[in-house]
Amino acid sequence: MRTQKQCFAWALILCLCIVFACNDSSLDELKSMPDDKLNLSDVRNEVATQTIDEVSKVLREWGKELLIAAKDPETKSLIYEQVEKQFDGDDNVLISTMMEVSEQRNNIPLMTAKNKLSAMNSRQSMQAIGIDGFAMTDSATSERFYPQLYIPSFDKVRSLKSDPVLVIGLGEKDAYPGYILDEQGNLKKHESIIDEKFSKENEVWAITINERVDQNGQIEAEKNVGRQSQTTSSINAHMEDFKLAELKESYVGGKPDVYIMRFSLFDIRPGQSGDRTIYWVGNTHKGNRINTFRRGDLSRVIRVNYTYYWNWRPILGNSTGAKGDVMMYVIYERDGFPARERTAYISIEGASCFTNPQTFYCLGPKRTETIIYRSSDGYYDAGTIYYPYGIPHVYTPRNACDFDARDYNVRSWWTSTCL
Repeated sequence: MRTQKQCFAWALILCLCIVFACNDSSLDELKSMPDDKLNLSDVRNEVATQTIDEVSKVLREWGKELLIAAKDPETKSLIYEQVEKQFDGDDNVLISTMMEVSEQRNNIPLMTAKNKLSAMNSRQSMQAIGIDGFAMTDSATSERFYPQLYIPSFDKVRSLKSDPVLVIGLGEKDAYPGYILDEQGNLKKHESIIDEKFSKENEVWAITINERVDQNGQIEAEKNVGRQSQTTSSINAHMEDFKLAELKESYVGGKPDVYIMRFSLFDIRPGQSGDRTIYWVGNTHKGNRINTFRRGDLSRVIRVNYTYYWNWRPILGNSTGAKGDVMMYVIYERDGFPARERTAYISIEGASCFTNPQTFYCLGPKRTETIIYRSSDGYYDAGTIYYPYGIPHVYTPRNACDFDARDYNVRSWWTSTCL
């Protein structure tokens, strides 16, 4: 089988262990694809610049009213109180939640802001985006999304007792224009470009789009099945550790969320089943979150303990796990509006035969399949994993060195070794 070592050099290290009662695992390096192979122009329903500008204008008004309300020390303390709750694991709060709290706590400055913004929202006439309360709906996708207030380096900058600098963080950028209030309560541009270094030394209030809530503004449930028990009739593919060697999330986006999309199909023994269906693997068609990292996790090996294929059996009747004998996947940073769906092109090897100590089999016709994923950037990694026909399912190694997937002509990053 053709190796893909050129795909494993920079961005990630995954410890991928096919579990055959084997507890040790090795780290092998994956990389993000070269720029000329990212298909960055292959975007579905790309958001028009005019639409982004219109949404930015609305969010600036929302941010301005928060800055005005926060001139009142009690109100600023209330905003801090909501941010430090970290309702989704980051130092943020939905604007809709903040407005609800204003009524519950009878906070006059925030209630004034809410009434003013509600009247302004009702007059908005954006063609591509609808406003419902303090949520927005993308007419192209019918997706409902929720703006939020995020404060980078919150624990440090809250003690500065300074006036916040407002940024509108749409899209993945290294720096954004900043705004402060003038004496009349209008926004004026800050003299500095607001980048991550600035946000660590000054209080920045970023109005961004939350990437972790669902259509109802609730945290999306993510099921990590963890390490699964092995059976005599199926195998599990397990990711023990993950090394994030590149940050694709903007500093105003909070902690990076790394996701995986997975599909399976029958290919190795074409005609045996007569089935050419591509099957979804996982819990949601939005992909499944492998882990949420901290920005400080860059280049560190993090234990994620993530099973990405479980109860894998190459038969049609497998209703409790992954079926098929080829898995294709894409690993990526999932982003919210204005990010759009992108296409990862997966080469199904085909047109070759090889042997292993147990059996002989051929791959089906060579072809290209696609996986749609949502991100502002290209993926970290994409590829295929073939079911290891011929490797005994009932296998009790004397030690980790007894099992080496390379002996069976499967990809080297399946290997469990005694390093």
